[in-house]
Amino acid sequence: MAAAGGAGESPVRGGLSSALAVTRPYWDALPDLVRDHLRCPVVDTLVPIRRKHTIDGPVMGAE
Repeated sequence: MAAAGGAGESPVRGGLSSALAVTRPYWDALPDLVRDHLRCPVVDTLVPIRRKHTIDGPVMGAE
């Protein structure tokens, strides 16, 4: 996995696994203007984001 846009930079701080990641074909399709401002890893395969907590609150569609 290579970090996009920076020399080995990674936007993932503190071991968070919920940072944005993109695939190489998606990265290559982005305009240069977007790539210049986007700092995220470019990965071969996307994996589901795992959260360590749940958000309590209203459930959509519940009555």
